[in-house]
Amino acid sequence: MLYYISLNKSRMILEDRLRTALKGGNIFSINNTLLYINANTGLPDKSHFYQKLKAADNYLDFYVEGSYKTVSVGYEDLKKSFVESASSFSSTRSVLLKERSRAVATADIFESDSLYVTFINNGKVTVIKKTKQQADTIRSGLDMVYELISLRDTEKRNIGLKNKTNMNQATLSNIHGLLKELMPDNLPEELVISPDGWISKYPLSYLTGIKVTRSLNLLTYGKSFSLDQIRLVGYFNPTLDLPDSEKEMEMIKPILPNSVFFKRESATLETLSKDIPRNILHLSMHGYNNPDEPMYSKLFFANSLLNVAKNDLFALYAKDMDKIVQMKNNDLVFTAACETGITKKSETNQSEILGILRPLLINNNKNIILTLWEVESVSAAEFVGYFYSRLAASKDIKNAFFYAQRRLKEKYNDPYYWAPYYLVQNNMEEH
Repeated sequence: MLYYISLNKSRMILEDRLRTALKGGNIFSINNTLLYINANTGLPDKSHFYQKLKAADNYLDFYVEGSYKTVSVGYEDLKKSFVESASSFSSTRSVLLKERSRAVATADIFESDSLYVTFINNGKVTVIKKTKQQADTIRSGLDMVYELISLRDTEKRNIGLKNKTNMNQATLSNIHGLLKELMPDNLPEELVISPDGWISKYPLSYLTGIKVTRSLNLLTYGKSFSLDQIRLVGYFNPTLDLPDSEKEMEMIKPILPNSVFFKRESATLETLSKDIPRNILHLSMHGYNNPDEPMYSKLFFANSLLNVAKNDLFALYAKDMDKIVQMKNNDLVFTAACETGITKKSETNQSEILGILRPLLINNNKNIILTLWEVESVSAAEFVGYFYSRLAASKDIKNAFFYAQRRLKEKYNDPYYWAPYYLVQNNMEEH
C-alpha cells in the first residue's frame, strides 16, 4: 500500500518530470538523473521503491485518504480549480464536471477522510491510522497555533497567545505535543517527514521539537551528501525596498568570495534566464503566495509591480519557472522570500503540490529552502549568514540548515523568527 501512497502523492510531479525530459529526447533521465520509471507501465519502478524502503532511516510519511463527493458549486469557483494547473504543467484531473448551467455546476470534489501515518526505520514499517474526527481535532489545534506564531506584529502575537490560552487551555497546554499525537512514540532527534494535505503548512520542527527535513515521498528520499563545490549566484533587493536583503549579500561575500551577485536594478528576470554556471541559487526578494490560483504565486524581480497582478512581465510566476534555466538542476535553491513554502492542496485536486515548490521539484533541484510566512528581514539576514558560514565549512546542506535554525532559535527563541524556514530534499539519484 505504501508504494501506491507514494505514487499518488507524486503522480503529477513525475508526469511533469517526464514531460520535461521528453523535450530533451530521453524520458528516463534528466541531466543524468535517473527517474526509475518502468518502461512498460510508465509507473515508478517497484524494485527501486523497495530498495528505497530498505534503506530508509527515520522516515515518516503522512497520507490523507478520502473519496469524491458529488456537490453543487458555483461555476466561477469551479473554473478556478482548472487554473491551478497551468498549461505548462499537468492538467487538473480530479475535478469531474457532471453538469453545468450558467451559474451552477455539479462536480466530484475530493473530501478527506482517514489519515495514515507510516514510520519507517531500518526496513521496519509501523502504520498508525487516525479517524477523520481524531485528525480534525488535532488539525483545529494546529491551525490555532499556526495563526498565532505566524503573526508579524509582536504585540498582537503575544496578546493573541494569551487570549487563546485562556479560551482553550487544554489545547495549548502542550503545543509541541499536538503533532506528536499523530506520530509513533520515541521518535529520534532527526527525522525526514513526507507531509500531505493540510499537514504541509505547519512548521514541523517547531511542533515536534526535533530536527526535520521534508521529502515529497519515499521515491525522492535520499541520504544527505557533501557538495563537491560551491558556486553561488544570488539576487538581492530587486524592488529597492529591502535593504536588509543586501545585508545578506554582504554576509555571503566574504564567506563565498567567488559568488556572482545581482542587486537592485540588475536583479532582473532577464538575467535569471541566462545560463550562468552555478550549483546554488539564492533568491532574496519579495514573494507572494496566491491562495486561489497557486500557479500565479510569484517572485518579484527588478521593475516588478508590488501587487497581486497576474500579468506582471517582470515577475516570475510559478507556472513559468520550468522555462527558466537558472531555476533548474541546482544542488540548492534558497528562497529567502516570504511565503515561498506554502503549498496549497486544493479540495478539488488532492494530488497536487502547488505554488512555488512544485516547479522547483520538477526542475530537479536537489535541496530547496522555503518559508511558511512573512519573514522578518533582520533575522532572515542572520539566518543566511549562519547557514552559509556553516556550509562553507561542512559542504553539507542539511547540516548547515540545522545549524542556522539552532543559532536563530538561541538568539530569538520566538518561533516567528526561526520556525518558518524548512528544507526539502529531492534526491532521486544515489550518491
